[in-house]
Amino acid sequence: MRSELNQFMQQLQHELSSEYKRISARSIEDPGTAGDEGEENWAALLRNWLPSNYHIVTKGRILSHDGEASPQVDILVLHPAYPKHLINKKYYLAGAVLAVFECKLTLRRRHLKKIISTAFAIKNLVPERTGSPYKELNQPIITGVLAHSHEWSTEKEYYAFDIMEKFQDLQFEGVNHPREMLDIMCIADTAVFRIFKSILVGPNISKEEFTEGMLSGPEVKEGVSVGYNCTWQQEETDPFDTILGTLIGDLFIRLAHQDTSIRPMAEYYTLGSLDTGGISKPYLCDAEYLSEEVLDKLRKTGTVEGRWSEWTEWQ
Repeated sequence: MRSELNQFMQQLQHELSSEYKRISARSIEDPGTAGDEGEENWAALLRNWLPSNYHIVTKGRILSHDGEASPQVDILVLHPAYPKHLINKKYYLAGAVLAVFECKLTLRRRHLKKIISTAFAIKNLVPERTGSPYKELNQPIITGVLAHSHEWSTEKEYYAFDIMEKFQDLQFEGVNHPREMLDIMCIADTAVFRIFKSILVGPNISKEEFTEGMLSGPEVKEGVSVGYNCTWQQEETDPFDTILGTLIGDLFIRLAHQDTSIRPMAEYYTLGSLDTGGISKPYLCDAEYLSEEVLDKLRKTGTVEGRWSEWTEWQ
């Protein structure tokens, strides 16, 4: 039996689909207004589904602690503690920015490199963190892309996976470290792509962890598995799998690592099937992406269980 939560998410997808058709009809004569309307669709969705005390603002740049500014982004999610006096200023303080998103009415191949470079710039506005696998593989500002649709051909059965492969390959070319990669890309009528980082270091890691899908050789004994998980919806897909449901569930999990007050809701969404599986193509990266201090501890004691631990296998 389908839960009402999943039905709400299906309704959201139908609404976005209707909006895409309406907006696209006039996009040629006025692409600027079309883009603004598409952006507002996503801002409204985030305002309605993220914690009500978060501030959702549009069109702005992020300021680092030393005054460096990011490229402009379409949507920013601000911490509840963000100074009220500054909310309408278009330069936002990096220390209280929780997430940022670029919005596309129709995602195109030519957009991908700029998306990756923008995420790279934003991730590098805040100082690198050390002390745990989670801190060293993730920067505090979540970066993402929200699109109504895309330009790829849908004739091939697994075209969503093809989009993921293209995007993932460009990611590895455009960054220096896994922490600089885009966190999530959602195409509302197709799929959601979520980054994962898995720790393969320590005594509790078996040889079977190094699968053929990774770029590893027989001499490789440890590393960090990095890639994107692709969850898409087809007619035969389990009705509990919804693209927007997976997006909301994933955002709550990522935000809850920084905001402990929303962890109960994040757990509920997971139990309510908003954190679904998918297909991935992991790459094995060098363990030296982690500091010697962290590697020494992992080699001695390994990872630990627990979703919110900074030493769990899945980061």
